[in-house]
Amino acid sequence: MDYNSHQWTGTAVQYIWMAPDTAVVTALRLQKFSIDLYPGVLRRMDREEEDEDVPQIPVMRESTSDILQHRRKALQTFRLRKKEIENEQASAELTAKKQEFKERMEVLAQRREALEQKDQDRKNRILEFDAYIKECHQKKERVIQLYHQEHALKALKKREVFKLKKELKKLQVRKKELQKKMAKYKSFEDFLKKVTATFTPGFLGYPEDSMVEALIKRHKTLLEENQSLMKNLSIQQCHIEETQKELGILREEYNTTTFVLLGKISELQSKKSALQEKKKHLCHHINNEECLIDQKRQDLSRMMLAINNMAELCYMPHYGPLDNMTLWSKLDMIQESILRKKQIVEETKALQSEELTRSSSQLLREKSSSTLSGEQLKKQISFASKDKLEDKGGKA
Repeated sequence: MDYNSHQWTGTAVQYIWMAPDTAVVTALRLQKFSIDLYPGVLRRMDREEEDEDVPQIPVMRESTSDILQHRRKALQTFRLRKKEIENEQASAELTAKKQEFKERMEVLAQRREALEQKDQDRKNRILEFDAYIKECHQKKERVIQLYHQEHALKALKKREVFKLKKELKKLQVRKKELQKKMAKYKSFEDFLKKVTATFTPGFLGYPEDSMVEALIKRHKTLLEENQSLMKNLSIQQCHIEETQKELGILREEYNTTTFVLLGKISELQSKKSALQEKKKHLCHHINNEECLIDQKRQDLSRMMLAINNMAELCYMPHYGPLDNMTLWSKLDMIQESILRKKQIVEETKALQSEELTRSSSQLLREKSSSTLSGEQLKKQISFASKDKLEDKGGKA
């Protein structure tokens, strides 16, 4: 039998522990090692070469605890390596979370600036709209004032026209009466002219400026006055016609101006209603944005409060005073504390599993030692009986 086959060298072995409480199966790969299971086998081979008749019992100088110690060291190195890998993964995740948190903060700052700019633009638009509304009100007041002035002027012109028409009617009636009287007394005038033409100047014994001459002169003056009044009447009629034409033009201009102004007023009112509706939408949008900003601020304040509370719970003196620490140093301290606690928990679990394996290995070792001691006693008894038989044969 080749006893060198008991010397085993491997690259990886899998050990499986089943914890009684958690029933968790852990597969661990150990680094390359070489263990001589039976160091006394070679000595036994040498003795068999010297004396093959004498049976030899192999002696194990290296105890099972030393063998388990080698395995425990390899297991500890593997655990350390595993912890380093987990620590690196946790550090990478924390760095990614830090970067993500930083990017989110930058995005929030940009959105805050954009919202502030939008708010400022909205305020500027509201001020411009208020100025525009004030200007529209001023224009409307000016137009209304102009309308009232034109209406008063129109009423005044109407009254003047009515008075002039009334005077014209009176003058026309007076003219007709005077014409009737002139037609009635025309024959008498002609007769008197003929009579006075036939008489000598001093025929009646009256001077030239007698009563008849005075009447004639009065008649002439009245006639001239009548002619002047007729001229004045014709002039007034022309003036009234011109005034009526101007009044018609003013009415047309008033109607067109009123129509244009009403169109402008309706257009301005529609613009005002549209701007008011837009203002309502903008106010609603701004209120929604302010609610979102308040919610984000509350979330951020809650996050900062949670980080501060965790930093107080996970405080480590080598980071310095808690009040002077920055946010990133607090996160680093929390990460280090969590990893340390996690490592302590895992080491506790590993020690528990080692104690379980140690107790199981001790039980197995006790069983194997009891079986080996029984077999050794049997072999010693058989060897002693053989020696006695050989001694008896030699003596014989």
